[in-house]
Amino acid sequence: MTAARPTLRPLQAIEDGWAAFARAPWTFLLYELLAGSIALLFALIAIGGESRLTGLIDTPHMAVAWMGLLLGLVGYAITTTWGMVGLVRGAHESLQGNRPSFATFTRFDGAVWTLIWRWLVVGLALTLIKLGFGLYSVNAVLALIPLVIAIALALYLLVNQQFFLQISLFEENNLIGTIQRGRSLNDPRWWRMLGFIITLALVNLLLSLVVLFTGFIVAIPLMHCISTAAYLQLRDQLT
Repeated sequence: MTAARPTLRPLQAIEDGWAAFARAPWTFLLYELLAGSIALLFALIAIGGESRLTGLIDTPHMAVAWMGLLLGLVGYAITTTWGMVGLVRGAHESLQGNRPSFATFTRFDGAVWTLIWRWLVVGLALTLIKLGFGLYSVNAVLALIPLVIAIALALYLLVNQQFFLQISLFEENNLIGTIQRGRSLNDPRWWRMLGFIITLALVNLLLSLVVLFTGFIVAIPLMHCISTAAYLQLRDQLT
């Protein structure tokens, strides 16, 4: 007898994700505001550095502008990654039936650096692929070919690696292992996963519109809870 093929149940994932968020809503929101405020501060530093480099703001030394830009970009990358890691950890803890503590969210460890490194490698690889295709563009018509390929590849990876963060945190694979694990989870149900992602985007939009464009404050941690619920749903069927 063959084992039943794992299936994604989107409505169940949404229900479980909402229950996880509702278990500690103020903790989720407080942490999101903390991480978001720090990230915003670094973004403003980066914008200030860029403005000095482009001459919009006078600066006595170019080194000051470059330092501000680099500090802002690096700080923003680290803080946003820390924010996502914390939300997924909180979601995972809540989905186990526990009320996550604030310390669960704020823990800063090697997982943050690992994710930054992995995203840098993946981003560099995609950039090189796009540049490689672009070398063969000799006119306006052929220039569309690498653009179409890049869009198709980005869409495929968006679905294929939907659980990149969760796999990196909870399965401790190396980069290649993480990518392969994402393929094994999502490739057999690619179109269903695409529909799930579109549904999440619509829920995000609806929340933002209903709550006077501030619903994203709730939507961000809720989306992490729902996505983590979907990941656990598939993972548990495959183990």
